[in-house]
Amino acid sequence: MLKRIINNIINKRLLIYLLLIQNFGIVFSQQTPRGLLKESEIPLSSIYSNKWAFIIGINEYTEYNDLQYAVRDAESIKAILQEQFNFPEENIIVKVNENATKNEITEGFYSLSEKTQPNDAVVFFFAGHGETRTIGVENKNSGYLIPSDSKVGEKHLTRTAISMENLHTWSNEIQAKHMLFLIDACYGGLAMNVHRANKKTDYVRRIAKDPSRLIITAGQKDEKVVEGPQWEHSAFTAALIDGLLDMKADIEPDGIILIPELFAFVKTRVIKDTNGKQNPQFSSFIDNSGEFAFIDEDLIAGGMDMDLSGYGYLTIPKDLFDGIIRIDDKPLNINTPLIDYVLESGYHLISIVKKGYKQYNKKVLIKTDETYILNPSLDMISGIMSFVNLPQSSQISIDGNFIGKLPINNQPLKKGTHEIFVSIPGYESIEPIKYTIDTSIVYYLQIPSLIPKTKLKALIRSVVLPGWGQLYYEKPIRGYGIFGLNILMGGYLLSNEIKYYDQFTKYESAINEYKSAIDNVNEKWLIIEKEKEILDQNIENTRMGIYFIAGVYAYNFLDIIFSRGDFTHESNYGLKIPIETKFGFSEGEIKLIKTIYFK
Repeated sequence: MLKRIINNIINKRLLIYLLLIQNFGIVFSQQTPRGLLKESEIPLSSIYSNKWAFIIGINEYTEYNDLQYAVRDAESIKAILQEQFNFPEENIIVKVNENATKNEITEGFYSLSEKTQPNDAVVFFFAGHGETRTIGVENKNSGYLIPSDSKVGEKHLTRTAISMENLHTWSNEIQAKHMLFLIDACYGGLAMNVHRANKKTDYVRRIAKDPSRLIITAGQKDEKVVEGPQWEHSAFTAALIDGLLDMKADIEPDGIILIPELFAFVKTRVIKDTNGKQNPQFSSFIDNSGEFAFIDEDLIAGGMDMDLSGYGYLTIPKDLFDGIIRIDDKPLNINTPLIDYVLESGYHLISIVKKGYKQYNKKVLIKTDETYILNPSLDMISGIMSFVNLPQSSQISIDGNFIGKLPINNQPLKKGTHEIFVSIPGYESIEPIKYTIDTSIVYYLQIPSLIPKTKLKALIRSVVLPGWGQLYYEKPIRGYGIFGLNILMGGYLLSNEIKYYDQFTKYESAINEYKSAIDNVNEKWLIIEKEKEILDQNIENTRMGIYFIAGVYAYNFLDIIFSRGDFTHESNYGLKIPIETKFGFSEGEIKLIKTIYFK
């Protein structure tokens, strides 16, 4: 069965190639989209007045199962659109995880409808869960995109999810000439028009004039999105990235990828990579035969005629430390700085990721036997909290969440007010510190003057409540042990005291019966002796309990008095500054870098 499916796919792929050759002419001929546009004297730069993107990736859901690579999918698509196809960064809306709620997604579409113009292009990318349900008297399938705050259950979809009808409505309200929806979710309900390519003579009109509203989804109803570590993406997004970034979907290598080309490439790859578990779908919201085009202007401007055989070198200088490097979306096992790393000649997408900073992306041209020096400038995500001024034994909690014990890395914080709690062994409690993050800078946490804990204070606490001094003195096991023993023995003495009064009543009753007895006097006397024996045992138990409590109390004092109080030693508080030494070869000389920095 699988073999037949694969053979069918291969046959379809060959058919696509044959049709393209028949309709468009051979590679580099004037009948390619690029050739036709050039012949019509329409500059490629004027195809779109402006380009926009709305990108969503959701790993963390309130009620649905979490995903692993959806946010990574979104980050990579943003990088490709920005660097490969010249989408301005300020025109790209990105919503991930808790920011990808239904309300935030709706606001994003409203923003596009207000800003776009009739000659613009818009790409909408969604990576997350999708659902399908049957609605209406006709039992039609309706597809839904699941925001991060969506509730589980079909009855909640209309209120908390994004329906296909919502996308259709927004596609009508947004003025852009061309819109492309890339949906990395599997669902049904694509009750729309099947998109068909026209003849070659229509290409200029289809790309330059006619509107389009195209949609590609990762799969059908009842299929599941496949994601895995072999791609560090979903299978669908991995195919998209490969087709766009390496221009593999450009069947006629002219620097222009049309959506039928992209879909043919992606569908073949996804079916192969998932062993037929996913079957991507392609359709259109409208009848018009306009065509969305991904245009690599840099490649067309000169890269296609350049000799890019051989290898070149990439260097990322010493100014940036510990940044994770990705080349063409694939991570290296080397962090920054990077010195003369060998790369194949040609265009490459370089991404640098560092915690607390926005991902840096740059498309670079590596020329044969030449070194490209990249000097990245990473922008902070809102603000970063640094704890370098605190003792290493400090324990940090932010907004009620325990972060860890120093030394720990700097923590990125979103804009707004945050409550930071610091606990330092050997010192009195510190009131929570409130910090307002309003700028993308490093904030160095400052704490008030520290008041050391003392034995006298611990002793006073132990007088008030045994075990309290140990807790204050940061000996929780002893503290709770002493406190627990006192509670248990106190409970025992209270119980014994209640029994004493009950037994004393019985003893007095036995005496009264003995005094008023006329006969059986000896038996009455024996009862008095028995009750007296029980009463004496009760008194003895109480005496032993008091001795036990006194012993615990004495241990409680002596433990505080003779405690060494190791946490007050100054050696535990020295601020240790990490020093790193690196060296490398550059332009025939050895460079030694000794750096002192804080993570």
